[in-house]
Amino acid sequence: MTLTVCVGSSGSGKTTFLEDVYKSHKCIYIRQYHIMRPYITVSKIPNFDATRLPYWDIYVKEEKAEKIQVGGTMAGEFTAGLSGGQRKLLLFELICQRTASQSELLVVLDEPFAGVTDDFVPFIVERLNELRQKHNVLLVTNDHVTTLTTMADNKITVSAIDRSTVRINDREKVDREKAIMALSVGDAYSYQATNADLKFFYDVEIHSSSALIGIACFTIFCYSLFIATFWDSEESSQALVLVAGGIISYFCVNPYLLSLVDWRNAQNEEAEALVHASKTMNKTLKTLLTFSLILIISLIEFGVVNATIDGLSEIKFWVAMLFDSASLTFTLICLGLYTNMPFQAVQVVGSLPFLLMIFLSTTFSPGSGVPVLKELRYLYARFYFWCMVPAVQDTMENCPSDNVILVYVILSGCLGVFIFLVVMAILKIKRGIQKDKAETKRAGLRDDEFTELQVELYGTKALHRLMHMNSSLSLKKPASNGTIKEAIGKSVGRAFILILLWCKRLTVSSAFKHAAPSRVTGDAQGADKVFSLDVTLRSVLLSKRSAKMRCLMVGSSLIALLVDNAAALNIVLPGGTGSIGSRLSAKLMDHTVTILTRNAFLAAAPNRVTEQFGWVGSSFLRKNPHVNLRDWDGGDLLDIVGQDWIGWQEEALLDADVVVHFVGGFTEQRTMACERLVRESMRVNKDALQITVNPLDEEIGVISVGAVTQKKERIRACEEMVKMNCVHSMCLRIECYREDEGCEKIKSTIVDWAKRQGNK
Repeated sequence: MTLTVCVGSSGSGKTTFLEDVYKSHKCIYIRQYHIMRPYITVSKIPNFDATRLPYWDIYVKEEKAEKIQVGGTMAGEFTAGLSGGQRKLLLFELICQRTASQSELLVVLDEPFAGVTDDFVPFIVERLNELRQKHNVLLVTNDHVTTLTTMADNKITVSAIDRSTVRINDREKVDREKAIMALSVGDAYSYQATNADLKFFYDVEIHSSSALIGIACFTIFCYSLFIATFWDSEESSQALVLVAGGIISYFCVNPYLLSLVDWRNAQNEEAEALVHASKTMNKTLKTLLTFSLILIISLIEFGVVNATIDGLSEIKFWVAMLFDSASLTFTLICLGLYTNMPFQAVQVVGSLPFLLMIFLSTTFSPGSGVPVLKELRYLYARFYFWCMVPAVQDTMENCPSDNVILVYVILSGCLGVFIFLVVMAILKIKRGIQKDKAETKRAGLRDDEFTELQVELYGTKALHRLMHMNSSLSLKKPASNGTIKEAIGKSVGRAFILILLWCKRLTVSSAFKHAAPSRVTGDAQGADKVFSLDVTLRSVLLSKRSAKMRCLMVGSSLIALLVDNAAALNIVLPGGTGSIGSRLSAKLMDHTVTILTRNAFLAAAPNRVTEQFGWVGSSFLRKNPHVNLRDWDGGDLLDIVGQDWIGWQEEALLDADVVVHFVGGFTEQRTMACERLVRESMRVNKDALQITVNPLDEEIGVISVGAVTQKKERIRACEEMVKMNCVHSMCLRIECYREDEGCEKIKSTIVDWAKRQGNK
């Protein structure tokens, strides 16, 4: 998969470019300043392991791990919790865990290093490398540009001078819309909601909601004053008491309704970062919760009104109170949750029913008003409610009969919802027409340049693996293309390739004393089939040359591979399941690579099971059939978990030409593992080249915080141990942010040493 970096000067439109890619594809998206609900308790996020966060041990020591919240400001209320940089790291870890079980997704990141101190940069770099192994990553950056451009496969440059075009790698003046379309490639993320997601909503929005507690306290306070003020009112004051009760109910729930705008915005951005299963589900649950809140307050209003005045105890009066309140509040719910209107617009438009009710419902002016205009009173539930109140019903004009009046109350109470649904339907039809026009325009951009651009960005094989994509490449080549000669050429080419692979296997078998250890994910025959398919696709099926040229390609490949096999090496990577180890393994495709790991079964699993042991994954092994996994004791004999670790020395080291040390981290295990490898190599195969790979001294404190002096001493001890005891040794230092360059350095060291040995 690929990592694409978008660069440009401030104000050149980098973030806007990413926004347009997101709108085009609806991919996974982390914004520069991403919004989350600040009152979310981090440990309660479903299907998320917070212990993998680099700062989590601080809260464990402080005994705050179960209580720490996301933190931030929402609806004008500040909640203490994580810092902005910690929230950014939380989102990174979250999408890494969420997407670990899937592949071929598009992940878009805006300023991933913004707000993050340098000591956490290695964490982000590590997560980026994890993401790019299975997904395509597109990001914008102004920080650590050198680090990211070095890691990147593609570079897009945007300019404030010409916003209609961009530069992609060496391609100048690429149409901006075409570039956005070419980048908008990836399968859809799928996540099935579970009971854990429902429990998460309950815990966050109900059980520990300070907003609900605030509404409860305010409601109790207001209605206590109401009872004290209107106690023992006369029946002739029914209208006055009902008006007061309705106003109190409205203002008790109004702050909660206005906070729905910020809640909706947070939900949308949380969905972009895969925080929850579905924003549609959460909006539905929030709607039901808000309806329940209005229902409860109306019951309180009904009880308090009847406690202060007689004559309104029938259930029909409670129904009228409920839908009178609904006519004033339902519009705020619809606009707050189901539109993209800003807060001020929602506040103004959503409050119109309350304002117009005062003027048009004749609540405060029974029988008055200008003809025609006063007929608008029939649209308001309050008018029909007043027709039911004994104290004022005689002053109301043209009230419906008693047997249907409650139906009119309910229908007029929901009128705002009906109008909202009609408007949304019209807007949806309009958006559909605009989308069709846009798609017609986009179809005109899918030309040869567009195809070449996608191939350059993602590669042909990656595009063919996608199930859902915005690509002009055909997943199946038409049978009518090509002549009979070309078909024969393809068949001959495939036959030559099979012969080539058979010869390669014979050569490899004779070059070493015994075959490489069996793969965890399948036998050697299965690995050869995968390798045969890979070579065939690369050498023949993806070639655009003539049949004659294909045959020439096959012949030259045969010669090249046979010559190459003569120099093939057996390379062992203890602890090579990390980012650098797996990347180096992929680069050593002309050699046999054995990775020593504590648990080969877990390391080869489709998804990562635990952080305790290394993992490369079955997908990586399928793509790299020259890589094998082997259980070993980890060098310390203290925590052995693999089922078949005994005899790893004879199977892995006996025929090893090169041993590259990646094991141990910066703990004491690093020294123990190095000593174990040196001892066993000297016992079974002292001629192997021993290579230690370590970071630069000045970068150790950045990679692993604390005890820097002790860690430097351990690294030097390992290097001295190899130099003093091994016949052939190399001690390499690489820059931690330049993994590709580091891998190339290790590879060139191996190749140069092999050439020198061959000359001898």
